[in-house]
Amino acid sequence: MLVVVLASCSATADTNVDVPSMTERPETSSSESTAPPVPTVTTATSTTTPGPNVVFTPVDLAVLLKSAQYREPDNVTQLPWGSDSGEVAREGLQASGFGGYGPCCLDVFPDGTVVILDSMNLRVQRYDGQDWSVLHQFDRDQPLRPDGIAALDSGLTMVASFPLNDSLGHRTLQLIDANGNVVDEGPVPIFINSNWYGGENGWASMDFLPPRWVKVTESGEVKNYPTTEVADLERAAKERWEAMEPPIPPDLPTTILRDDAGTSLQVVLGEGRYTGDPSPPIEVTVTAAGTPSAWRFIDYESATGGAQFEAYGTGVVGLWITDRGNLIVAATPERTSAFLTVRDQVAETGTYNTFRVTGATLYLLQTDQHGARIETYSLSP
Repeated sequence: MLVVVLASCSATADTNVDVPSMTERPETSSSESTAPPVPTVTTATSTTTPGPNVVFTPVDLAVLLKSAQYREPDNVTQLPWGSDSGEVAREGLQASGFGGYGPCCLDVFPDGTVVILDSMNLRVQRYDGQDWSVLHQFDRDQPLRPDGIAALDSGLTMVASFPLNDSLGHRTLQLIDANGNVVDEGPVPIFINSNWYGGENGWASMDFLPPRWVKVTESGEVKNYPTTEVADLERAAKERWEAMEPPIPPDLPTTILRDDAGTSLQVVLGEGRYTGDPSPPIEVTVTAAGTPSAWRFIDYESATGGAQFEAYGTGVVGLWITDRGNLIVAATPERTSAFLTVRDQVAETGTYNTFRVTGATLYLLQTDQHGARIETYSLSP
């Protein structure tokens, strides 16, 4: 988890800003080292990089950040601190009134129904646009603690949990139906800070170097990974972690796709970087109906960090953490626009799954001294 304390920012406008024109970075002199090749690291419809005919539209994030304006959210749903329905818990509060841990993460079903993992209350809550209800309550005596959530198109909610006294241990995945019943569960070889995604199937990013996506549900059930494979992977991850070595990608018998609805998202980072590090160019390719669109996000001034991406029709939406707040960039083949939101994280949320795009709406989970809140922003031009 990550706490970022920022100076307060006042909202000055609510309009998007088109990305200014830019030039490519000047060529380096012969005395400068040549940049290493860029590997594929996250979601893709195959293990290969985009073909040679793919043209990347350059986007200078530092220039964009300087010109972007603040937007107020279109709607805000408040969840006060507490344990009643429609409230979320916070633990580890400091004497200053800051710090501690709040709700982990959220996801949104295609119909706009929100599910949020109220981690400290050990439960999943559901919001239908009018009322909050507790979808599922976990047993405090169980040896697992939930730390990831995703909404599947089928209506199932996917929740990942880790062993209580072993955060490096493998995750146990549970599928919960609309009545709050666990309809399937099983171990999956996913570790540490995982990003969970729900579509026709469930997906998770493996925190290896390079990170990559694996399918964790199939046909409404938890994907069956052999127990020995999970145990072997867990042991290897622990050994490399204890040796302070970067984990290596295992040879898992599964695809690396995140393509359930005919649209794929591929993200390529600079060599030797985890997702979210500043500085290296980030190349994003969205392929819809067989047609790729691609952007190269560049930040030579290291003004941004904490990148997350969501497919948005034939384009992509990215969120970067900056010292001015959250920088939201919506890139489509027709236009690229951006705006800023004030960033609040008084109590820590999860590393991932606090930012979601469903249809043309962006959902953002934040926390302040009064509780958590879910902000929505329209991405329509």
